[in-house]
This record gives sequence, C-alpha cells and structure tokens, in this order.
Amino acid sequence: MMAAASVFLAAATTFGHVEPAYSFRSRLTCVHRPDRRDRALRANSDEYVFLDGMQIVYSEDAPELVRLAAEDFCDFMIVSMGINTSARSETQKAKEGLIPAVRVRIDGGMKHGFDIEISGNGVSVTASDARTGAQALYRLEDLMNLRRGPFLKIGVERRRPLFRHRFIFSGFGNDIFPDAHLRQIAHHGFTGIEVWLKDYDII
Repeated sequence: MMAAASVFLAAATTFGHVEPAYSFRSRLTCVHRPDRRDRALRANSDEYVFLDGMQIVYSEDAPELVRLAAEDFCDFMIVSMGINTSARSETQKAKEGLIPAVRVRIDGGMKHGFDIEISGNGVSVTASDARTGAQALYRLEDLMNLRRGPFLKIGVERRRPLFRHRFIFSGFGNDIFPDAHLRQIAHHGFTGIEVWLKDYDII
C-alpha cells in the first residue's frame, strides 16, 4: 500500500501537481471565468456584436430573478468578454448613447421554455417564466463562451426543457451553499437544491 501511494505521488508530481485539500472549492465558486475572449477573433457578417455601453432591458414588473439574471449577464460581459454593459427596466430612462442590446420579456401564456431571436439590431428573449428567462440569458453566455467573443449568430432558437425540475446536492460540502456556488448551480440548469434533515420529526 505504501509503495502504491509513493508511485501515485511521484506520478502526480511528475505530470502535474498535488492539489491542496479542498482547493476544488475555488472552481465551484467561479461563476464567470475571466478573459474568455480571444482578441484575435472578429465578428462574421451574420453575427450580432456587443459593444461597450449596451444595455440589458426588462419590463418594469419583471420578477426579481430576471433582474438578478440581467445583472449576472452584465457581470459575465465585463469579466469574461471585457465589454461594459448595464441593466435597466423599460421605464428607466436610458442615458444618451446607451443602446438596448438584449430585451427580456416574460409571457406566461407560452409553452414552458424560451425563445431567443437574434438580429442585426439586437437580441429578443421571450420566456414562459422567470426561471426560463434566466436560463435564456445563461444560454447567451454559453454561446459567447463557445465562440470566445461577444458575438452571436443571427437567427432564432427555441428551447423547451425536458424536465421542469432538476435537483442537486452541494458539491462544496454537506449542506454548504455559498452564494457563488448557488449561482453556478443555476447556470448549469438546476432548479433546486437538496439538503439533509436530521430529527425533523422530533418536536
């Protein structure tokens, strides 16, 4: 057993490094990876381009989750893409020169899911509820991460989740859910968390 452990340690030292205990937690609290943009890439003629000063716009009565997702999207744009954006409601007056790039609308009458329409004038998101509205913005983040730039291909995408609910335990530690880990869980499409309960039947 000791010989096997020595071989493993030697291999880890040779081919990489020995990771300190619990250092994986830093990855579980990194919601947006910095500097994902490849500055050498340029937008194609069939792509919409995000520029500094653009805005994410939602309705005045938008649920808090939609507002938080819009702020999260702005954080992604500056951290991962190096683009300054801001979020506001439709009724808030836009500062001169700021262009609405993404508009988010909730339509309770549509089938569960979201539609994304991308044109040369911007992005329109229509979602069945606040959760799918947030997932639509996370989807835009995924597309730009894959593209490695603030570019979105013009077109229409309609997504309908196969499951309404997806639950997960904490990857951080037993029933430990820091805010950043919860945000990362949401980005991966989970809709709820599971926790252990002890003596719940004792008064």
